[in-house]
Amino acid sequence: MNRVLGISFGVERIYCSLINFESGRENGKYFLEEATSFVPAAVTGTDAPGSHIQRIVRSLRAVLDESGKPCKHVAVSFPSTWMLVHTFPAPSASNENQLQERVAWELRQHFPGSDVESFAAMIYPLMNVKKLGTTDYLCVSIEKKLLQHVRDMFQTLDVELVGAEISPIAAHETLEINYPELRTEPAAII
Repeated sequence: MNRVLGISFGVERIYCSLINFESGRENGKYFLEEATSFVPAAVTGTDAPGSHIQRIVRSLRAVLDESGKPCKHVAVSFPSTWMLVHTFPAPSASNENQLQERVAWELRQHFPGSDVESFAAMIYPLMNVKKLGTTDYLCVSIEKKLLQHVRDMFQTLDVELVGAEISPIAAHETLEINYPELRTEPAAII
């Protein structure tokens, strides 16, 4: 793996970077080859289903083609607004079905009227509270259709997903809101 396409999905913009990894040295080095961002065209009521995905794929393909070098790997960052990250307590003896029921309740509270079956959820135990006989859990829930759109994009681009992160503070959107003059300039958040 010499090059990775980094994609950070923002609320209004998609950020891309091509990262080169030099291996074979004692301490591998990462360096940024190029960075860009684009605003996906707005979806209108007359668009064919999935056409916004096709427009994003064309823009990502242009980023890859402009570099002139092959890239078969991608790492993504999802905005925290795409998902629900929450914690909840449950009896320590809870089974998987009982935990899923708790998650469904949480989803109904945060997304009233949504079909809870349309969400994928990952549940992680955090800590046992022995005095109360409970365990605190961390749950990350995201709409399945969003995940499928991302998978479809990568399949179309013929790249392999090698990493995924959640942007916990949406720093790229904060930068854009607070420094609108930098929208057209390369910028790094450190």
